[in-house]
Amino acid sequence: MEPVSYRVQSKVPSTEHREPRVPNRAFRAAMSTILHFSLRAIQFLSQQGPKAHKHTTWKHPILVCILHYTITTAMLIPLHDYYIQSFHRQFIRDQQLPDQSRISRQIATFTFLYFVTLLSYRIIQNRQNHIIQKACIYENTWLCNSTLYFGTIGLYTQRPILVTAHLITVSIDQTLWYVDLAGFLIMKKFPIGVAKYLTWPETSFATRITCTHHLWTIPLLMYGCHCDDLYTNMDKEEGGSMYLGGAAFGFSVLVMCLSVGLSRWMTPFYIAYDNAHSPKPRVKREENMTKYLNCNLSHELWRDITFGFLRIQHDDPSTGVYLCRLLWRWQLLNGVILMLLLRPMERWFFL
Repeated sequence: MEPVSYRVQSKVPSTEHREPRVPNRAFRAAMSTILHFSLRAIQFLSQQGPKAHKHTTWKHPILVCILHYTITTAMLIPLHDYYIQSFHRQFIRDQQLPDQSRISRQIATFTFLYFVTLLSYRIIQNRQNHIIQKACIYENTWLCNSTLYFGTIGLYTQRPILVTAHLITVSIDQTLWYVDLAGFLIMKKFPIGVAKYLTWPETSFATRITCTHHLWTIPLLMYGCHCDDLYTNMDKEEGGSMYLGGAAFGFSVLVMCLSVGLSRWMTPFYIAYDNAHSPKPRVKREENMTKYLNCNLSHELWRDITFGFLRIQHDDPSTGVYLCRLLWRWQLLNGVILMLLLRPMERWFFL
């Protein structure tokens, strides 16, 4: 009987079918650490209700304000440029940027100085109440404030659609300010309620005297855009008002959704606090106090507005349902103001 021979296969793997290398232990540990700290950072930045202690510290409101403007700037400017180049490529390719208007630069400078002064003065003036100081930083993320910021950037960098898109976003609110103030002067009451917070007992003196931008932001920044030759030339090329037309209106949808979403994520509905044992002198000591925020209406419609059509949280909807109701109504009303007020105002006063 012949002996059976066995062929021993080599255990050396072929170089042609090499298995992918498994990340080493140090790499896995580094990725796990990065993921852990990222989740911790997201958790810290997320608002955790009115009674969370972090809302009464300096760290959270400052980080929220910085991150809010960092995210919006990093997203809106590149998207603005892509938006313009995609829909108006031929004009952008043939057009050389004209020299910036001196008036446009002056308006941009004034707007930026007012934006910085508004926040600084409110914080300094409320130095006896540290909770209100923190609230002022949260409130700096309101769209009416960020319109001043992006108005400055848009005028300085000759991106007028960035300016007018923000103006459209705040148009319904700032138009109703005129209605409320006129009603208060005539009838001694606010017909709508958007400006009624000026009469709240807890509203500070600094807030009352630094709210004037609700009245002059739209006309001033519109004038700054029209003083720029790029705005005028592009309007002529398009055969109409490009920057207060479909382009700006479409971009304003993104502006609104981004700002409301960030406020819902990071800014609390209100801050609950107790300063009954405050060691500071001249501080009014009360228990169970609250500071109403509701930035960008991300938690509910403004509490002084009582119109049935606008009361969109009457059935206590979920977050997604509430935000959908808010955003489409808000944009619809902005569209009405755009057609009935902003476009006619542009033709009558600026062209």
